[in-house]
Amino acid sequence: MKYLSIIILLFISTFGWAQPARPDGNDAQMLKKWKLVEYLELSEDQSIRFFPRIEKFENTMEDIRKERRRLYEDIENDLDRGNDIELSELNEVLEKYRDLEQKELQLKHEHISNMKDILTPTQIARYSIFEHKFRIQMKENINKRKNDPPKRSKNRF
Repeated sequence: MKYLSIIILLFISTFGWAQPARPDGNDAQMLKKWKLVEYLELSEDQSIRFFPRIEKFENTMEDIRKERRRLYEDIENDLDRGNDIELSELNEVLEKYRDLEQKELQLKHEHISNMKDILTPTQIARYSIFEHKFRIQMKENINKRKNDPPKRSKNRF
């Protein structure tokens, strides 16, 4: 019994001193999926068809964003090395950047249009505004955590 009490005491004290876990990217993705199912009121059949399409879309969008970042990183690296940038080179980069933005917009439009075989018009409307609402909510949660540090118990011992 004495050993059991010590183990329980150690177990409880571990939780008292532990810092709250910080969500990683996977936690945020899982939260986003859960919120999507809830907000769109997806059926199981819809979810099975919806999420693979979302994943493919998000992967393609990430590839475009990486390419856009790479364009500016190349220019920044040249500037950091003290190299002058020619106007023609700058115009070429800006043109590629605009092309990638256009590609991103076209992809978003096609993605929403292609949801008609899975989602109802109301669900499509909700899906169209979900990302914006989700990002705002996540930023508010992060800011709230920054401004409200975890409160420590006064009875630490």
